[in-house]
Amino acid sequence: MGINGILIVLWLLILGFSWWMPSLTEPTLTLGVRIPVDKQSHPVVHAAIRQYRWGIVGMAAVLVAGMAIFSHLLAWPAVAEGGTLGLVGVLTVNYVLARQRIMCAKVDEQWYVGLSQAVVADTDLRMRPPRVPWLWLMPSFVLLVATGLVGLYQYPRMPPQLAIHFGATGQPDAWLTKTPLHAFLPLYIELATSALFWAISIWIARSVQRTDPNRFAVSVAQQRVFRQIMGRAMGVAVTLMDLGLTASCFTSWGLLGHVSNLVLWGPLLGAAVLAGAAVWSGQNGSRLAVRTGDGKQRDGRRNLEKSDNFSSISQGLNPGQDHPVVARDDDRFWRGGLVYFNRQDPAWFVPKRFGIGWTVNFGHPLVWLALLLLIVFISGIPFLLGHGG
Repeated sequence: MGINGILIVLWLLILGFSWWMPSLTEPTLTLGVRIPVDKQSHPVVHAAIRQYRWGIVGMAAVLVAGMAIFSHLLAWPAVAEGGTLGLVGVLTVNYVLARQRIMCAKVDEQWYVGLSQAVVADTDLRMRPPRVPWLWLMPSFVLLVATGLVGLYQYPRMPPQLAIHFGATGQPDAWLTKTPLHAFLPLYIELATSALFWAISIWIARSVQRTDPNRFAVSVAQQRVFRQIMGRAMGVAVTLMDLGLTASCFTSWGLLGHVSNLVLWGPLLGAAVLAGAAVWSGQNGSRLAVRTGDGKQRDGRRNLEKSDNFSSISQGLNPGQDHPVVARDDDRFWRGGLVYFNRQDPAWFVPKRFGIGWTVNFGHPLVWLALLLLIVFISGIPFLLGHGG
């Protein structure tokens, strides 16, 4: 399968993943809107999810028809670029329209009036944090070291002109003069990318935990298992990605005559592993069946019973009240349910409300500094290519 086929498969995977997304998020988060537990079966919520998913089905049909028509009329790069931008744009509009339907009902019917809202944290997470999956990260480290040793051995034997770009047939079509910087630039990129994945894996085990007070024990247990699963999946993904980058290094160094399939399939398989782990677990482990402190097994999306742990917390938060505590309505900190901006929150990263994984807190000044440094690093690569000799 060439790059054309891979891109089409990627588009279909994005559509399928988007269609399934409402089932992957936490029970009290629907299309990025925080809702009380008793509103999960509200007719407007079900209608908004149906609207969102029928929009995805319509987009898939238009995508297939558009590919059949425009691939014969336009050059493939134009079709790929236009199709990708159009897909992202229409997906965003479809999500916003369906989400707004829930937001209007939430405001008009005042779903949170009379409810006790709270933010509950598991302090035991700081005392006994999950272990960093070092053994799952080790293969990528070994592969990176081995690639560097091969590069050092091969450097005197490398051709004077190094291939840096390859056409659709896998043959090189752009070269640079051999210098230490040019020769090892693919390895530097592999090192930087691997280090980023290793840092994320460590951070996953130490990140801030967002618990649901209405099912405290269940959400705590789910998030612990979720961190273990995602940390291990991250180790597998970074190894597969490094296989692709190593193949790219070997191609540039003249050890491979054309682009290996690993260059394309390595990162793609790595992304598939992460996506599979995320789908299996749900956001923050919301789909996992776990055992709580009382020894009972509970399914996080269906069983909303209060555990013994929560009962004591609930009584402490609402003495003399019968109704339970619900998670704080924090929609005001989320722009469109996607972008988090809270200057009072010291966390750099927080779990996504709609999607899988984490997102940054754009209200934190150091986040903007980190993004600036990342932009400088990426934009500096062309400069290094031009002034590396």
